[in-house]
Amino acid sequence: MLLRRLEYTISGTISAVSLEVVGGATTTLSNSYGKWTGRPSSRIPTGTQVIVHAKSSANQTARTPPFGYLVTTSPVTACGASDGGGGTDAGTDAGGTDASDCSNALNPTWSQGSGANNWWVEYAVVPNTNIARVYLEVVGGQTVQLSPKYGKWVGRPNGKLATGATVTVHAQDKAGNQAQTVPFGYLSVKNPTTQPCSN
Repeated sequence: MLLRRLEYTISGTISAVSLEVVGGATTTLSNSYGKWTGRPSSRIPTGTQVIVHAKSSANQTARTPPFGYLVTTSPVTACGASDGGGGTDAGTDAGGTDASDCSNALNPTWSQGSGANNWWVEYAVVPNTNIARVYLEVVGGQTVQLSPKYGKWVGRPNGKLATGATVTVHAQDKAGNQAQTVPFGYLSVKNPTTQPCSN
């Protein structure tokens, strides 16, 4: 069986890139004609949760949050993902942002909506006026993209979200600033706090 080739364009001065299947294998990618490519050891089904990791020539690192393979074509960089402090040169390409965009310029408050349950995600993110994107990440699991509706961000997960499952909620404003909550127990913590950014 012919395995699909992995292919990502990543901005910055990058020295190493890999794709990790959450709970599975990691594939090291090679730089070829301006893209990072490689073939996994086994087929990766569409929608599988994966993470792309990158390292800059200055030995700084960045990664995406988990996202659906072949579903999310321009993943963002995980807030605070740089281990070098003060941002990193390792970022994603068009449609994404780099870790320097993880800024305390965006410092929202988060509150679970009254309609939230194991099959429906609902959060108010305040201030909401400049928010462009919100999603919920199940640590080690699925990512739920949320849509604005009646002043809240809502969405339906692919499967039941267990009460107490460790999750984070992420937000990005129209200027590209990012913020995320600290990991918290789904439905158990109704007002999670914002995780301070590293820069």
